[in-house]
Amino acid sequence: MKTYDLHDDFQRKMYTDQTGQFPIKSSRGNQYIMVLVELDSKAIIVEGMRHRTLGEMIRAYQKLVDRMKKCGVASKHHALDNEYSREFKEAIKENQMTYQLADAHDHRCNIAEKAIQTFKDHFVPVLCGADDNFPMHLWDQLLE
Repeated sequence: MKTYDLHDDFQRKMYTDQTGQFPIKSSRGNQYIMVLVELDSKAIIVEGMRHRTLGEMIRAYQKLVDRMKKCGVASKHHALDNEYSREFKEAIKENQMTYQLADAHDHRCNIAEKAIQTFKDHFVPVLCGADDNFPMHLWDQLLE
C-alpha cells in the first residue's frame, strides 16, 4: 500500500484536458467539457465549456480549481498538454501551482486522457438511461 505525504508537493498533482465537441449544444451554450483529475483524492470533476477559446478554458479551469479548494484539496503541480497559452500558464501560477507540459504528440503523459475515457464511460450510460422525454439540450446540467 502506497503512503502519500501531503506535504510532498510532487504528490499533489492534477491533470486537465478537454473532450471533443458534444453532439448537441446545450441550452446554456456548452459544447465541450473540461475534465480535471486530481491524483491524491482520485477525483474526476468536470465543467461545461461553450467553446475552446482561451477565456473560456481559463474560466472552466478556475471553476474546477475553486471546487477542489472548497473541498480542501489544493494541488501544487499541474500537468497538461503542450498546447496551452502563456495566459493559461499564468492562471496556473496565480493558483500557486507549478506546471509541466507533455511532449508534443505524447498523450500518454497526460492522465486526463484516461480520466476523459472514464468520465465518458459513466456519463454516456447516464444519458442513455435518461427518460425518453429528457431534453438533451440539458445534458450539461447533469455534469455536477
